[in-house]
Amino acid sequence: MALTSFVSAANAPSSVAHQTNAPSGVVHWTFAEVKEFEKKLNQDPKTSAQNPVLTITNVTEKETVRRTSFGKSGEAEIHGNVTDVFCILSGEGEFITGGEIENARTTNPGEVRGPSIKGGVTKKVGAGDVLIIPPGTPHQIMVTPGKRVSFMVAKIVK
Repeated sequence: MALTSFVSAANAPSSVAHQTNAPSGVVHWTFAEVKEFEKKLNQDPKTSAQNPVLTITNVTEKETVRRTSFGKSGEAEIHGNVTDVFCILSGEGEFITGGEIENARTTNPGEVRGPSIKGGVTKKVGAGDVLIIPPGTPHQIMVTPGKRVSFMVAKIVK
């Protein structure tokens, strides 16, 4: 299983941060590029869990990276064969993992969603936190009403 790295170019020598001869398939976003995208997301009043603004970059057919910002909590979900690697860019909220999805429904093959999780573990999350959610693990991000949380998530198919 490959893992997409999130690296700040602020501390990297300029020759490393701006290589033009990188091997095929290597994706690199500078910290400035990530912050600029986050700024655009935070200025869009339509952004919500039900209508997130997403930029999707297919790294390979089995890896996708999404950058998004939620103005309210997302649905609980389980991915049958996908590991999610979340990197919180700004804001704060709570992440619930484990337990059981209430009123679960299959939305796509290997994908289950529902409004909430019963019996999960809740942890506070904020800028700089990284969460790795293995396949088959219920998870849900909760945003404090009136607040936002921005994150990148790498989706890696096993």
